[in-house]
Amino acid sequence: MLAFTFVVDAQQAPPLSPPSPPSGPPRVPDTVTSVFRSRSVREDSELSIAVGPKANIKLCVGEASVKVNGWARSEVRVFVRGGMKFQFRVLERDKSSDLPSWVWVTRSDNTTGNECISADEIEMDVPTDSVLTIDGRSTNVVIDSVARTEVKIVEGNILMRNITGGVRATTYQGNLLLENSGGTVSLESTTGHIAAVGVESGQVGDVFRAKTASGGISIREVSYRQLQVNSISGSLTYDGKLLPGGVYSFKTSNGSILMTLPEDISARFNASYGFGSFQTAFPISVTQKTDMPGSRTFVGTCGEGEANVTLQTVRGSIGLAKKE
Repeated sequence: MLAFTFVVDAQQAPPLSPPSPPSGPPRVPDTVTSVFRSRSVREDSELSIAVGPKANIKLCVGEASVKVNGWARSEVRVFVRGGMKFQFRVLERDKSSDLPSWVWVTRSDNTTGNECISADEIEMDVPTDSVLTIDGRSTNVVIDSVARTEVKIVEGNILMRNITGGVRATTYQGNLLLENSGGTVSLESTTGHIAAVGVESGQVGDVFRAKTASGGISIREVSYRQLQVNSISGSLTYDGKLLPGGVYSFKTSNGSILMTLPEDISARFNASYGFGSFQTAFPISVTQKTDMPGSRTFVGTCGEGEANVTLQTVRGSIGLAKKE
């Protein structure tokens, strides 16, 4: 149990249940679905290609589970199980080595103009210094140990770890998990939960953003000076430090916000809660307070106020707890 030493009471309102997520995946027109699902040849196939340093690798997926692993070789290997034939399309070459520096992995029979590969499974080994781009419709994606990645899918979960140079990931229906990574981060889901563990900025100016319409967001052991976390219907949790000069924003319309922080924090808090309460285990010097039905704000400073923290919920409680 958390022992809070300071409590600002607020009028309690009947709890509001969050909207139920859609019971099934987003509907896709039959004509589009048939293009993605058509597999003229169902077989196993494998190809590899030597590439130059910091190569860009692009893949479009119709339906398949995708697993990408970084390795020390200057080579891209792709294995497709139970799917259509594919090819490497070289778009650009490295000026020094003349090796491919921009490669698309596409289906061989692309007479219809559709580049996307459908299969049971797609496995890729790529250089650890490569940049990976994946677009897809229905796929679960696992990416491990590449320099930078951008993933955008319609439905499915995305798991990423050991991405050193930045992440941009979007799924319209699915969960997102990011581990042991760095650089500028953008995680977005329409219906799904988001979690990030062990992520830190690589250079000054890196920003961490996480956003979901219906789902909770959990952030732990993340080190950034610019952090934005937003959910329309879902609770937000943060377990980490507040860096001097940092700007942190946590906003949800329907959900609680809980921050677990070290004892020696130095921050200025600006809290807004319509129905609920503000509770803190830290000594906070109050500088401003309003108390109106459905609109309550609390502004206060702990320590020297070196970081700026914005906490906002319409229906839900806000809590500041001490890290054990």
